[in-house]
Amino acid sequence: MELTAEKYIFEIKVNKAKQRVLIVGDKFRFNNFEPVHYDDFDAMIFETEVQALLETQLIWLNPVTSNEFMFKPFFFATQTTKQILTTVCDGLYDSIEDEQLMKEVDRIQKRMIDLSFKVYRHEPEFWTENNIMMGILRFELTRNDQIKEPVLNRGSAFGYMFPLLEIMFKHEYIVPSNFIQFKDDFIFKSKCMEPVKLLNIIHLCPVCNTYNIIFSENCPRCSSVNISMQDMIHHFRCANISPESSYIKSGQLVCPKCSKNMKHIGVDYDRPTDIYTCYDCSLMFSEPIISCTCTFCKSLSHVGDLKPLQIVISRFTNYGKTTLASIDHYFTPDDLAKFETILSINEFRSILRNRLLIHLKGNIQEPFRIFRISGQASDEVLSKVIEMTYAENNSAMMAYKNATLYIYLSIYNTISDESIKIREGQMKEMGFKDLHLSYIEYDKQIDIDEFISII
Repeated sequence: MELTAEKYIFEIKVNKAKQRVLIVGDKFRFNNFEPVHYDDFDAMIFETEVQALLETQLIWLNPVTSNEFMFKPFFFATQTTKQILTTVCDGLYDSIEDEQLMKEVDRIQKRMIDLSFKVYRHEPEFWTENNIMMGILRFELTRNDQIKEPVLNRGSAFGYMFPLLEIMFKHEYIVPSNFIQFKDDFIFKSKCMEPVKLLNIIHLCPVCNTYNIIFSENCPRCSSVNISMQDMIHHFRCANISPESSYIKSGQLVCPKCSKNMKHIGVDYDRPTDIYTCYDCSLMFSEPIISCTCTFCKSLSHVGDLKPLQIVISRFTNYGKTTLASIDHYFTPDDLAKFETILSINEFRSILRNRLLIHLKGNIQEPFRIFRISGQASDEVLSKVIEMTYAENNSAMMAYKNATLYIYLSIYNTISDESIKIREGQMKEMGFKDLHLSYIEYDKQIDIDEFISII
């Protein structure tokens, strides 16, 4: 079966196991998917030879966000060598008659049946990070109980590559730190997943949550990097202690205090410690200050401020397999009710700071605003407000402090005075008359940390 159109071409072939395999080649383009339907084929093979094109194709034809390709087994040709690609697919094969390919297709299909895995086939009005991240986890569930081990990779945002996540991040669909937050807050806390093995603990930029950091040793007085370390020498006879450079005279060690020659270590002198010298301000000190410069967001921070991140191999619990397999729609407030929906105030501030820096770096014209709902409210009323917020924007982030609910919608979601009045009217109609709505807006004249501390 061959399907063609003006700007794309592909075909469906049947192998000896009676599996229908969709063949995708270099000529495939992305303007129209109508001739391909979910029930038309069982698996996909990408025969695209240009790996940059293959990576782009995967954005459109991946088994997480592509409506007609949801969770389908997919394979690449054996000439594929790019690590970000080879680790994301279900295998590398040249022929649809390959025994391993047929076994893998059969295994995935049987696993989905055994899990009673539900596939939603309608696309949302717009993709959110939560929907994509949930799709990635559900995709992993269709393959194995254990998520693929992160791969060490210098091009990754974390230094370790989470394959599908990395492709989505590269095309700016997902902020990597949000995936970690999502997995930790919504998945681990709900007992849907559990760690199996700790691979490493890495340290990320506290601003943008990437690992691309340059470490520098600095003078504690003037912050200069023009420093060096040298041994201290202790002259036994006169008890002088000073840097080795002060003892060197005509190639010999001569005490700068008593002018005696020193020949034998342990007899005339010893080296009790070492010391740093700053060549800009002449300060001598025992320990330099370690500073960290992020090559991604250009921020400067202290080493103690770096954000530790555990890189773990994790697996789905029995509860997690049942819960995630049963979702038959995109991520909604009903699903969020199974997880932790409210961030701690510290988590909220950390994410907010990151988003504000992205906002400023991207020169986004819309004002950066935080929605605020204040007033005494029962748990029932608060739950309804949270549910209503997620129904309108299920990528919203929220935190609750001192009888105030803080809501961040998105970088591009403008909160206006008019929208505040409309929302207040809606809430009064729903019986929430004791709640007051307002917003906090970032002023570029204010320090970022000062703004964040308002919350």
